[in-house]
Amino acid sequence: TPRLGHKRVWRARSYHLSSRTRILLASAFVNIGVLQAFPVWGLLRWCQGWLLTLLHMKRELESEHAPEASAPKFAKAEMTACKAVPKHCDENLDSSNAAAAPVPSAREIAAARAARVRLGLEEPAEGDAPAPDAAEPEGKLPTGAEPEKVDIEHVPSHELPPLDAAQAVVKTLGAKVSGKDWVASCEALHQARQLAVHHKEILKAELPTLGPLLLQAVKNLRSAMQKSALMCVCDLVDAFADDMLPLLKGSPPTSPNAPMMLILLKASQDKRFVADEAQRALAVVGAKCTPLPTQTILLPYASHKSPKVRAEAAQALNASLAHQHKSSGASTLTEPAQLSTMLQLAGKLISDAQPKARAAAQEMCEQLRSAVCEGKNEEEAAAAWEGACKKELSSTAAAKVLKLCK
Repeated sequence: TPRLGHKRVWRARSYHLSSRTRILLASAFVNIGVLQAFPVWGLLRWCQGWLLTLLHMKRELESEHAPEASAPKFAKAEMTACKAVPKHCDENLDSSNAAAAPVPSAREIAAARAARVRLGLEEPAEGDAPAPDAAEPEGKLPTGAEPEKVDIEHVPSHELPPLDAAQAVVKTLGAKVSGKDWVASCEALHQARQLAVHHKEILKAELPTLGPLLLQAVKNLRSAMQKSALMCVCDLVDAFADDMLPLLKGSPPTSPNAPMMLILLKASQDKRFVADEAQRALAVVGAKCTPLPTQTILLPYASHKSPKVRAEAAQALNASLAHQHKSSGASTLTEPAQLSTMLQLAGKLISDAQPKARAAAQEMCEQLRSAVCEGKNEEEAAAAWEGACKKELSSTAAAKVLKLCK
């Protein structure tokens, strides 16, 4: 505009210059310094910079008279989209541009019509289906009757009644436990507990076949079934004791699906509904089964990479060691192999990260110390205990064990 003056107009135009033109302008002015230092070469560079600058400025001025040709991609796409909707855009387009526009497909025309109806710009046709209600989307929610709420009752062992037809129940027990109906599986586990409490002879004949199925129910995803399976493990171990050890060991023993590994994992989880029952099952294993085979099964898990699994294995080993001390006396604990194995394990767990593991290791050391010191006076007992610790443990572990178990 003339009112702005030459200087004002030039400033307004320079504001819209592209970054490439600005760089060329800057390089042209910088070349003035080069011209002073190197007259001939600098003059050529200076002229080249200004020619390039003028060329780009000319192209930008020409592009102002052809905005559609220099429009950005999103503007061209918007114009194409408008051409694709003939109801609103045919009036604004030339006949030549309308002829050059791409022909929309039937699907695009239907989508454009549906969008216009949804925005309230057009009334729906008679044959069109009504738009679904946003508050109640059709086909998204399940239909049919509501599933019934199922309550699984976990009866204590001393309240379990005997079965009327135990022989018939044993024949259908395996199919029910391994079936897909989890309610029927829980019922089968309940019947297995009744058999273990009141019909041991009938269940013992089928134990090699039914035992693995009952133990694998521990890894079910439903918490109610996990607890039922763990209660079944408690009753089976209480009824059959050492006959359950080969089934608990698994093959290989430290595999993720080994029954003892499954019980330790359930005992170490945060869901107390299941963890308490798993810990009770481990305590029953330690108190009822023969100590040496039980300790052989539990020892690999005392070095597990999971701290919580190590802690639960240490608790079970402590229960087994207490059962050995009570049933067989101190002489079995002081045997060289047994004393070395258990003392080295206690020295390793005494510095564990888990408080339960440290507490179990301290109790194990107390039992070993009482076994070593049994029948000796105070001085002889202290010397024997200190000698055993220094012989089997490192200096740091021995000092810590001697400090905690004086």
